[in-house]
Amino acid sequence: NSTMKLENEHIYCEKEMTYDTGAYIGTVYLSIVAFLVLSGTILFTLEPAVASLSGSGTYKPSTLSSLLKCFSLQTSFKALTNTSTKPGQVLCLNGIRVLSINWVVLGHCYLVFVNLAADKIYILETLVPRRNNPIIFNGYPSVDTFFTLSGFLVSYLLLKQLAKGGTTAKHWFAYYVHRYIRLTPPYLLVILVEGFLLRQWVKGPFVRAATDRLHEPCKEYWWT
Repeated sequence: NSTMKLENEHIYCEKEMTYDTGAYIGTVYLSIVAFLVLSGTILFTLEPAVASLSGSGTYKPSTLSSLLKCFSLQTSFKALTNTSTKPGQVLCLNGIRVLSINWVVLGHCYLVFVNLAADKIYILETLVPRRNNPIIFNGYPSVDTFFTLSGFLVSYLLLKQLAKGGTTAKHWFAYYVHRYIRLTPPYLLVILVEGFLLRQWVKGPFVRAATDRLHEPCKEYWWT
């Protein structure tokens, strides 16, 4: 007779996850975003009819309606599919972005699979001999590429501003406020979904193993 010893940390029982503070904050955050998107989309759709009923040249959208339309699906889709360029843009960076983001996604797909798979020997025997293995397991430069692009763009824009006449305290304040407003909402969304909401939404044998290691670091350090 053979016996198998299982550690408690490797045993996951199916149970209903309770909402904690982060999950409630994430639900409220997503509800607000969904409300803004829905309101902006409806307003964008109905605005031409409202303008025609008001008469030619008499309709003027309010500041609130203009703000809501920024969240509409029509505005977002138009911005995502826009291929026009502005003078002074470094166009070759777009190609580097495409290659890098696809490389990052591909590497993480394999990384999640390898971490959750029980038979690591099977993975080594099947993945390592493949010809695309070096691309997958050497995907770290794809992350470094984004840091390089970020540093290049910051330096490029700074040099352009210096060439125009230098910088002021007002310029630096506006720069950091712009960066904060641009980066914080998606960063907060990823933390709330990955760390708190994913474990509420997904069911399956590997859910606890995949989400528990994300939940505690996100809860404790805001980092996964």
